[in-house]
Amino acid sequence: MMFTLVRKVDLNYTTNRIIVLFSLITGVLGYLMTDSFSSGLSIAGGTFLTWALTREVDPKYEYAAFLSAALSLVNLFYFESLNLLVLFWIILLLRMISGVCGKSLTLVDFIVVFGFSVYLSVRSENSVYLIPFLIASVSLLFYKEKPRTSLVFSVLTAAVFLMESFHFNFLSISEPFVSPRIDLLLRLVLILFPAFTPSSRIAGVLDDRGTPVHVKRMNFSQRIFSFIVLLLYLFPGIGLNNLIIYYSILAAVAVYPLIGRKTVQSQ
Repeated sequence: MMFTLVRKVDLNYTTNRIIVLFSLITGVLGYLMTDSFSSGLSIAGGTFLTWALTREVDPKYEYAAFLSAALSLVNLFYFESLNLLVLFWIILLLRMISGVCGKSLTLVDFIVVFGFSVYLSVRSENSVYLIPFLIASVSLLFYKEKPRTSLVFSVLTAAVFLMESFHFNFLSISEPFVSPRIDLLLRLVLILFPAFTPSSRIAGVLDDRGTPVHVKRMNFSQRIFSFIVLLLYLFPGIGLNNLIIYYSILAAVAVYPLIGRKTVQSQ
């Protein structure tokens, strides 16, 4: 058995070379602006993961990922800290649901993503991190992807969630760090975002093996992204820099198709 949820960054593709170079440049800028090598590394990693996460949320529009990476450069001016592990965890969850890697999920995939979910819940002392993985497992059961394994991990995750929530009292709501009006706006954006991800936007999208993706699985993985962000915003809380990344992705996914359509029409 092997881990199938890692996608190779083939530097033979121009876009991949561009994002690697762009990430390195932002890392250097981050170091110069913060005078901290670790902060520069975090900013570089955050830029790359912003691009990678956008590719999972909107695989049809390749350059939407570059738009989100560019928008996330706001972090250069307000840098505090980035939780890169959470970004990577969300990427793995979306790949698990969508099947975009083109390979059948293995037991190792379930164990690794479940392990990340448990680790994040314990580290943050908040069981809410288990909810997205539970939803992912149940959705895979519904789509008949490894049904026995999906059922086992669904039950296991539900049990761990209940234990953490009630025995350790981990489930706690965080206080918003913005004004009530902005807080309401941020929540509304997350709630309304699924309206910008119709299944028609998946037409023609291929998985890593060159076959058409499962439309319903891919569309569900797109829509679950904003729900995951909403959970993180309401419960364990999101740091400012991660929040900037999430909303950079939402903005790029919502806006870029309009830009791309106008570009095509003008040609």
